[in-house]
Amino acid sequence: MNPNPQLLTFSQAARECAMQMMLNATYIQRELPTLELPEPINTKIKAVCDSLIGTKHDVMTELFELADETLTDASQVPRKVQRIVQWLSEPIGEIHQLVTDLQASLQANSQWFAAFLLVTESATNIVNAFNPVNLAANPILDLLVSKIA
Repeated sequence: MNPNPQLLTFSQAARECAMQMMLNATYIQRELPTLELPEPINTKIKAVCDSLIGTKHDVMTELFELADETLTDASQVPRKVQRIVQWLSEPIGEIHQLVTDLQASLQANSQWFAAFLLVTESATNIVNAFNPVNLAANPILDLLVSKIA
């Protein structure tokens, strides 16, 4: 059985995005001890990193299940794709809020610029990896919408 090229493109993009989440979260975690930050900010950053890593694990598991399901019940593929996109977008919202909070904190203390730069750079890498996921998901999700309509 030949794999669906749209689904293959989506799966590769989702896998890459999930990996970027983990790689950037571990990079932040590795660099965080070198920064002098107040505990509330440090705690927020750690929580976002944990969320990114957890999402990576969840998405990878779902991608394996999606691959298996395409062989047995392809009717559920659009719903699973929708779930994966949702899961990937949730920690992006969290890291966006963290960037916003850090930016606001810079006005109070400019020495936190290194933390702002660290998180913003990682957030950019993650968003750049998420964009192809959205593009690849659209044709698959159009099938779900056409079934509902």
